[in-house]
Amino acid sequence: MILGGIAVNRKMAREMAVRFLFQIEFQKNNIKEQVENFLDSVEIEDYDKDYFLEIINGVINSLKEIDEIIESKAKDWTIDRMAKMDLPILRVAIYEMKHREDIPVSVSINEAVELAKKFSSDASSRFINGVLGQV
Repeated sequence: MILGGIAVNRKMAREMAVRFLFQIEFQKNNIKEQVENFLDSVEIEDYDKDYFLEIINGVINSLKEIDEIIESKAKDWTIDRMAKMDLPILRVAIYEMKHREDIPVSVSINEAVELAKKFSSDASSRFINGVLGQV
């Protein structure tokens, strides 16, 4: 059950990271304060919090690199034209694919597609799957 617990907690941390990264798309000031307020508003286990923080810091610190990857793989799409909810999903998945050797690429892609189905649309889930399949 430990492994199942870790997988579930990473899944939750991933989802919260997507929600937070979506939030800061619109409010880019005082990110540290926003993180504190966000964490105060949700229930999260300590290791979930650690993984959440790793994801958001990793995405924020690698944003230029990640966005260049997205634009190079998303034919005829620029970051500005993409659905605002698709961006944090793509960014989290690409961060994991490039910086987390302990997470299989297929898991990162599958989780991103599931998040797109939950927060966006079927078209978005297909778009995200296509982009990530090329990364």
